[in-house]
Amino acid sequence: MKLPSKAVLMVIAGAMFAARLLYAAPSANLPVVVLKPLAQVSGDSVTLGDLIANAALENVAGTTVVCRAPEAGTVRVLGKNEIVAALKKQGLSYNLQGAEQIGITRLGRKIVTDDLAPIIEATVKAASATAKVGEIQLQANVLTDGVPELSLRRLKFDPAIAKYRAWFVAQHDRTKISFEATVTLAEGSAPLEINLNTKTIQAAKAPLLVHRGQEVTMQLGGQGFAANVPVTAMNDGAAGKQVRVQDKASKRNYRAEVIAGGVVRAIRQEN
Repeated sequence: MKLPSKAVLMVIAGAMFAARLLYAAPSANLPVVVLKPLAQVSGDSVTLGDLIANAALENVAGTTVVCRAPEAGTVRVLGKNEIVAALKKQGLSYNLQGAEQIGITRLGRKIVTDDLAPIIEATVKAASATAKVGEIQLQANVLTDGVPELSLRRLKFDPAIAKYRAWFVAQHDRTKISFEATVTLAEGSAPLEINLNTKTIQAAKAPLLVHRGQEVTMQLGGQGFAANVPVTAMNDGAAGKQVRVQDKASKRNYRAEVIAGGVVRAIRQEN
């Protein structure tokens, strides 16, 4: 058997080296992101900024959503391949280094101004005011254990800051948290102070996040597994409320809690 010549071997080795360079080049040219093994979040979404250890990139990556956050007080384990897949869907690529898996803990749900806007708008409308709701600013970060029921206790104009002060209560199960926000009203008129029946306002304007007949995603979990299942909502539901849903494939019915627009969490199977 005739062995390859030295020249042939050199050509083969060169081709293999070139192929290795071509394969490594894309990764080498990408921004390096170092993943940390543990992350804590407070919002409804987990961003790339929550997961990385390089402080210089946190602001750049802070708005890139990777996945939904786990429920308050629970832990979600996220693999590096899942992060790559989530970024790829958004047309993004990074050279991911560091931890292969990240344990994500949610300290609580952070209340944001988008949660408050519909309630303030309903309050202003109920007072027969014509002003429009402008900027809303929370006076401090507010964290709750789950999806709370929000109610507005009082809305009063403060001439010292030329804005309205709004006093809210967030209630989840037996826990109540009082907090304050400032509100700018413009393009119309409004009374200097609005006292209201908070339960009436809340019940009238709680936005529906799930509608009857809508196909929604149900988070289903158990000992050692978690899955997202497509289901059909059997009735309407606002945040924190329970609805009945049906698994399209198995025809099983579940009782589930509404946690976001088009997303519910299974509580129990009904049949």
